[in-house]
Amino acid sequence: MRKTILTALLGCSAVLTQLNSGCTDREQDTASIRCGRASADPDDGDLLARAKYGMVATWRGTATTPWVPPYTVEIAFAADGTYDAHTVDHSNVGYPVPPLYYGDDPVSGVFELVDLHSNGEFSGKISIDPTQSADSFDAVRFNEDLTHLHFEYSHRGYGPIVYELDCGPS
Repeated sequence: MRKTILTALLGCSAVLTQLNSGCTDREQDTASIRCGRASADPDDGDLLARAKYGMVATWRGTATTPWVPPYTVEIAFAADGTYDAHTVDHSNVGYPVPPLYYGDDPVSGVFELVDLHSNGEFSGKISIDPTQSADSFDAVRFNEDLTHLHFEYSHRGYGPIVYELDCGPS
């Protein structure tokens, strides 16, 4: 009974750590806990579904633009297709820079992964202003355990702004 309750609350990896028996110790379970995901990695062969699952986390890392030095951002993507983002550190730039370079800081909006390409990368749409058309969200890819996210963002054809982000505690 105790093991069942712990499994429901903490996930398999945490239970293994506490009880040293029971669940299968999978890297995905550890990543799910680290990244704050509410469910286990679907890992069912549907790569687009797995990418959508992987997006749901709070990510922190570097935004690199063609125009200014790299700066640090945090972006939280939610399962309902919304996101919240803010710039954490713009000291390299010398003046405030929004997390998506364009728009506000902080910024909220919607995103959607739409396509899986033959090179294994995903693309989709992201909006910084609900009154305007969505911008391009390209070259979306993860490392194997879904704890590192790379994507390129372009606003009305300007960019790309390249993001290298990690989820979990900073």
